[in-house]
Amino acid sequence: MRGTVRTLTAALLIGGMALAGLAGSAAQAAKFKVLHSLCESHHLFCGDGSNPGSSLAMDQAGNFFGTTSTGGQGVGTVFELERKPGGSLKFKTLYRFCTQGICGHNPNGPLVIDTAGNLYGTASNLVFELSPGGKRGLWTERVIHQFCNNNCGDGTLPNGGLTYAGSSAGAPYDGVSPLYGVTQLGGTHNGGTVFELTGGTWGESVLYSFCSQGGSNCTDGEHPLAPPTIDQMGNLFGTVLDGGNNFSPNGAGAVYELTLNGSSWAETVLYRFCSLSKCADGARPLGRLAMDSLGTLFGVTQNGGHCASHLHKEGCGVLFKLVPNGEQSEETLLHVFCSKKDCRDGDLPQSGPLLSSSGDLFGSTAFGGGNDIDQRSFGGGVIYELASDSSFRVLHRFCSLPNCADGEDPESEFVMDALGSLYATTNLGGNFAEDSSGGTVFRITP
Repeated sequence: MRGTVRTLTAALLIGGMALAGLAGSAAQAAKFKVLHSLCESHHLFCGDGSNPGSSLAMDQAGNFFGTTSTGGQGVGTVFELERKPGGSLKFKTLYRFCTQGICGHNPNGPLVIDTAGNLYGTASNLVFELSPGGKRGLWTERVIHQFCNNNCGDGTLPNGGLTYAGSSAGAPYDGVSPLYGVTQLGGTHNGGTVFELTGGTWGESVLYSFCSQGGSNCTDGEHPLAPPTIDQMGNLFGTVLDGGNNFSPNGAGAVYELTLNGSSWAETVLYRFCSLSKCADGARPLGRLAMDSLGTLFGVTQNGGHCASHLHKEGCGVLFKLVPNGEQSEETLLHVFCSKKDCRDGDLPQSGPLLSSSGDLFGSTAFGGGNDIDQRSFGGGVIYELASDSSFRVLHRFCSLPNCADGEDPESEFVMDALGSLYATTNLGGNFAEDSSGGTVFRITP
C-alpha cells in the first residue's frame, strides 16, 4: 500500500496561486538585508570561508553560528555572527577545518549548540564537537564519531547535520541527550542510515538501514539527506531522496516514520512520491520536515509538479503537507513551483520550510525568481511565504542587485528570532563572489 494524495484542481494550482501572488504583492514589502558577504579574503582562498549552504543555529543570546563547505584552509569553516550591544552582528571565523591530524572537512549541515556553548555538526565522514576557550581564543575540535569511507555498516557520508528530542519545540540542547542524524550511503544495504549518538560516551548505533525491504527501487527508500524530525512521543519522521518504487530507475523518494518497537526500530513508509501521473504530487524530497502541534508534516520536493520551465524536465518542485496515518497517510499539495512565467515564484526548493507559531510557512528555492543575471541564467532563487490562510507570496527575488550582491542560490532553512525576522544563507553571490565562490548571510523581515 502507498499513501493517498489529495490534489488541488489545475485552476486552483495555477490560477489560484497567481491570485495569491497578486494579493501578496499588494502587501507590505519585506525588508531584506545582507549581514555579511563571504570570501572577503579571496586572495587567501577565501580565508573567512565560502559557500555557506547550511542553515544557521541561534543561541539564547541571539548569536548565530554557521558553516561554510569550502574556504578557510580550503575545506570549510565554522563562523559566528556575534550580537553586539545595540543589536549589530559582527562576523568572525571560529574554526578552519583540517588544522590537525584527523580533520573533518566540508561541513554539510546546521550546527547544534548545547547549553555550555559547544557546537556539534557533521563534516565529510565524521561527527565533530567544537569547544571554545582554546589557546589564543581558538576553538578546539574533537571527533565524536568517524565513519568509514565505503559501504560501511555504521553508515557513510553523514549529511545535513544533527538533531535531538525537543529541537523542534526550541528547547536548548543539554549536551548529554542523544543526537540523531543520517548518512547518505552505507548501512546493511548501502542505502543510507538513521543513526543515534549516545550522549556522554558518544557511542554510535544504527537505528535503521534503508533499502532493507528490497524491491527493484528500494521499496522503503534510500539516500536520506536531512536529519529526522522528532515528535513528542520520540517517533522519527524524515525523507529519502530516492527509492520508494515509483519513478524508474531510482525511485522518486518517500516520507518515512521510525517507531521504537521493543529494542528495535520499525519503519513505515508514509508516502511514496510520483504516485500521480508525471509526478504531479512531487518527486525527490529534500530537507528536514516541519511539524505542527497536531503532528502534521510539511516539506518540499525538488522535482515533480506541473513545471512551466523547459530547464527541468523532471519538474520544478512542490510544497506539500502530509498527515501521518501509517500507509494511508494523505498528501496535500500546497504550492507547485514555477507556476508563473520565468519561474518568478521560484524553482527547485532545496531545504525544508520553517513553520512559524502563527502557522505560516517560510522557505526558499535555489533557482527562479526572474532575475536571470545569475551565473547560470536560471534565476538566483526566491524567499517565499505560504500564510496560514493559504495565500502565497514571494518576499525576495535574489540577484536583484548587480553581480548578485544580495546573494544567489539559497539552500538553507530559516531560523526566526523573537521579533519575527528570518535569518539564512545563500550558497553563492555577495560582494566578493567569483565563479562558484562567495555566499551571504542575510536577514529578512516579512
